[in-house]
Amino acid sequence: MSVKELIDSGILELYCLGIASEEEKALVDSFAEKNETVKAELSEIDHALSAYASGFRPSMEITKQKIFKRIEEQISEPELLTNDSSVQEWLIYLHHLGLKSPSDLEGIEVKELPQTAPHFTMVLWATPDSLIPDEEHADLNEHFLICEGSCEMDVDGIKTSYSQGDYFCIHPHQKHSGRVISGNPMIIIVQRRAA
Repeated sequence: MSVKELIDSGILELYCLGIASEEEKALVDSFAEKNETVKAELSEIDHALSAYASGFRPSMEITKQKIFKRIEEQISEPELLTNDSSVQEWLIYLHHLGLKSPSDLEGIEVKELPQTAPHFTMVLWATPDSLIPDEEHADLNEHFLICEGSCEMDVDGIKTSYSQGDYFCIHPHQKHSGRVISGNPMIIIVQRRAA
Protein backbone atom coordinates (compact mmCIF):
# COMPACT_ATOMS: atom_id res chain seq x y z
CA MET A 1 0.00 0.00 0.00
CA SER A 2 1.33 3.42 -0.92
CA VAL A 3 1.05 6.58 1.21
CA LYS A 4 -1.56 7.96 -1.22
CA GLU A 5 -3.60 4.75 -1.01
CA LEU A 6 -3.45 4.84 2.80
CA ILE A 7 -4.58 8.50 2.86
CA ASP A 8 -7.41 7.83 0.38
CA SER A 9 -8.57 4.67 2.18
CA GLY A 10 -10.20 6.38 5.19
CA ILE A 11 -8.14 4.29 7.59
CA LEU A 12 -6.43 7.42 8.97
CA GLU A 13 -9.82 8.87 9.92
CA LEU A 14 -10.80 5.62 11.64
CA TYR A 15 -7.46 5.70 13.45
CA CYS A 16 -8.02 9.28 14.70
CA LEU A 17 -11.55 8.40 15.81
CA GLY A 18 -10.18 5.43 17.78
CA ILE A 19 -12.25 2.87 15.88
CA ALA A 20 -9.62 1.35 13.60
CA SER A 21 -8.98 -2.40 13.90
CA GLU A 22 -5.77 -3.67 15.48
CA GLU A 23 -4.43 -4.47 12.02
CA GLU A 24 -5.29 -0.96 10.75
CA LYS A 25 -3.68 0.65 13.83
CA ALA A 26 -0.47 -1.31 13.26
CA LEU A 27 -0.45 -0.26 9.60
CA VAL A 28 -0.94 3.45 10.43
CA ASP A 29 1.69 3.34 13.20
CA SER A 30 4.15 1.73 10.79
CA PHE A 31 3.57 4.39 8.10
CA ALA A 32 3.58 7.32 10.59
CA GLU A 33 6.88 6.15 12.03
CA LYS A 34 8.57 6.40 8.63
CA ASN A 35 6.64 9.06 6.72
CA GLU A 36 6.22 12.79 7.52
CA THR A 37 3.28 13.09 5.09
CA VAL A 38 1.30 10.51 7.07
CA LYS A 39 2.21 12.25 10.36
CA ALA A 40 1.04 15.58 8.95
CA GLU A 41 -2.17 14.02 7.61
CA LEU A 42 -2.93 12.48 11.04
CA SER A 43 -2.36 15.86 12.69
CA GLU A 44 -4.62 17.58 10.19
CA ILE A 45 -7.40 14.98 10.63
CA ASP A 46 -7.12 15.25 14.43
CA HIS A 47 -7.37 19.04 14.24
CA ALA A 48 -10.37 18.90 11.87
CA LEU A 49 -12.22 16.40 14.10
CA SER A 50 -11.57 18.54 17.18
CA ALA A 51 -12.81 21.66 15.43
CA TYR A 52 -15.89 19.80 14.22
CA ALA A 53 -16.66 18.44 17.71
CA SER A 54 -16.14 21.82 19.40
CA GLY A 55 -18.76 23.30 17.09
CA PHE A 56 -21.32 21.10 18.84
CA ARG A 57 -20.08 21.63 22.36
CA PRO A 58 -21.46 24.78 24.00
CA SER A 59 -19.01 26.87 25.92
CA MET A 60 -18.78 26.26 29.66
CA GLU A 61 -20.23 29.73 30.36
CA ILE A 62 -23.28 29.12 28.17
CA THR A 63 -23.83 25.73 29.81
CA LYS A 64 -23.55 27.28 33.28
CA GLN A 65 -26.02 30.02 32.35
CA LYS A 66 -28.52 27.46 31.04
CA ILE A 67 -28.24 25.37 34.22
CA PHE A 68 -28.72 28.37 36.52
CA LYS A 69 -31.63 29.63 34.44
CA ARG A 70 -33.34 26.23 34.69
CA ILE A 71 -32.78 26.08 38.46
CA GLU A 72 -34.13 29.61 38.83
CA GLU A 73 -37.21 28.73 36.76
CA GLN A 74 -37.86 25.72 38.95
CA ILE A 75 -37.66 27.49 42.28
CA SER A 76 -38.18 31.16 41.69
CA GLU A 77 -41.93 31.42 41.23
CA PRO A 78 -44.12 30.00 43.96
CA GLU A 79 -47.30 28.24 42.93
CA LEU A 80 -50.71 29.69 43.65
CA LEU A 81 -52.02 28.58 47.01
CA THR A 82 -55.19 26.49 46.69
CA ASN A 83 -57.09 23.92 48.66
CA ASP A 84 -54.96 21.30 46.86
CA SER A 85 -51.61 22.81 47.87
CA SER A 86 -49.18 20.33 49.41
CA VAL A 87 -47.38 21.14 52.65
CA GLN A 88 -44.55 18.80 51.64
CA GLU A 89 -44.04 20.58 48.30
CA TRP A 90 -43.96 23.97 50.02
CA LEU A 91 -41.45 22.76 52.64
CA ILE A 92 -39.25 21.39 49.83
CA TYR A 93 -39.59 24.72 47.98
CA LEU A 94 -38.49 26.63 51.10
CA HIS A 95 -35.56 24.23 51.51
CA HIS A 96 -34.47 24.80 47.88
CA LEU A 97 -34.51 28.53 48.55
CA GLY A 98 -32.36 27.96 51.64
CA LEU A 99 -35.08 29.29 53.95
CA LYS A 100 -35.56 27.86 57.40
CA SER A 101 -36.88 29.00 60.73
CA PRO A 102 -34.48 31.55 62.23
CA SER A 103 -32.52 30.02 65.12
CA ASP A 104 -33.12 33.08 67.30
CA LEU A 105 -36.82 33.36 66.46
CA GLU A 106 -38.89 35.37 68.90
CA GLY A 107 -42.40 36.38 67.96
CA ILE A 108 -43.04 36.61 64.23
CA GLU A 109 -40.65 36.79 61.30
CA VAL A 110 -41.75 37.23 57.69
CA LYS A 111 -39.73 36.61 54.54
CA GLU A 112 -40.94 37.54 51.05
CA LEU A 113 -40.60 34.79 48.46
CA PRO A 114 -39.51 35.39 44.86
CA GLN A 115 -42.49 36.28 42.73
CA THR A 116 -43.99 38.16 39.87
CA ALA A 117 -47.27 40.02 39.74
CA PRO A 118 -50.14 39.57 40.30
CA HIS A 119 -49.54 37.80 43.60
CA PHE A 120 -47.36 38.39 46.62
CA THR A 121 -46.16 35.36 48.61
CA MET A 122 -44.35 35.15 51.93
CA VAL A 123 -43.41 32.64 54.58
CA LEU A 124 -44.21 33.49 58.18
CA TRP A 125 -42.54 31.86 61.18
CA ALA A 126 -44.10 32.41 64.60
CA THR A 127 -43.31 31.19 68.09
CA PRO A 128 -45.99 29.81 70.45
CA ASP A 129 -48.47 32.44 71.70
CA SER A 130 -47.37 34.95 69.07
CA LEU A 131 -50.12 37.31 68.00
CA ILE A 132 -50.84 38.23 64.40
CA PRO A 133 -52.25 41.76 64.69
CA ASP A 134 -55.60 42.89 63.27
CA GLU A 135 -55.57 43.73 59.59
CA GLU A 136 -58.01 44.20 56.76
CA HIS A 137 -57.42 44.41 53.00
CA ALA A 138 -59.59 46.42 50.66
CA ASP A 139 -58.80 44.69 47.40
CA LEU A 140 -56.91 41.49 48.21
CA ASN A 141 -57.74 37.87 48.95
CA GLU A 142 -55.29 36.49 51.47
CA HIS A 143 -54.60 32.75 51.16
CA PHE A 144 -53.00 30.72 53.96
CA LEU A 145 -51.42 27.26 54.14
CA ILE A 146 -50.37 25.98 57.56
CA CYS A 147 -47.14 24.00 57.06
CA GLU A 148 -46.33 23.38 60.74
CA GLY A 149 -48.00 24.14 64.05
CA SER A 150 -51.50 25.50 64.63
CA CYS A 151 -53.26 28.80 65.13
CA GLU A 152 -56.58 30.35 65.97
CA MET A 153 -57.83 32.96 63.52
CA ASP A 154 -60.44 35.57 64.31
CA VAL A 155 -62.17 36.63 61.09
CA ASP A 156 -64.91 39.21 61.55
CA GLY A 157 -65.38 38.06 65.16
CA ILE A 158 -65.58 34.32 64.33
CA LYS A 159 -62.74 32.22 65.79
CA THR A 160 -61.56 29.12 63.93
CA SER A 161 -58.59 26.85 64.63
CA TYR A 162 -56.27 25.69 61.85
CA SER A 163 -53.42 23.17 61.93
CA GLN A 164 -50.83 21.59 59.65
CA GLY A 165 -52.17 21.01 56.16
CA ASP A 166 -55.10 23.40 56.49
CA TYR A 167 -55.72 25.93 53.74
CA PHE A 168 -58.04 28.90 54.08
CA CYS A 169 -58.74 32.22 52.40
CA ILE A 170 -59.70 35.59 53.85
CA HIS A 171 -61.58 37.89 51.49
CA PRO A 172 -61.45 41.69 51.10
CA HIS A 173 -62.85 43.80 53.94
CA GLN A 174 -62.71 40.92 56.44
CA LYS A 175 -61.01 42.10 59.62
CA HIS A 176 -58.73 39.32 60.85
CA SER A 177 -56.09 38.49 63.43
CA GLY A 178 -54.50 35.32 64.74
CA ARG A 179 -52.65 33.64 67.57
CA VAL A 180 -50.29 30.65 67.54
CA ILE A 181 -51.83 27.96 69.75
CA SER A 182 -49.40 25.10 69.14
CA GLY A 183 -46.57 24.34 71.54
CA ASN A 184 -44.08 24.51 68.72
CA PRO A 185 -43.30 27.30 66.22
CA MET A 186 -45.55 27.73 63.21
CA ILE A 187 -44.69 27.95 59.55
CA ILE A 188 -47.39 29.56 57.40
CA ILE A 189 -47.34 30.34 53.69
CA VAL A 190 -49.31 33.52 53.01
CA GLN A 191 -50.23 34.66 49.53
CA ARG A 192 -52.02 37.89 48.68
CA ARG A 193 -53.80 38.09 45.35
CA ALA A 194 -56.02 40.69 43.76
CA ALA A 195 -59.68 40.08 44.45
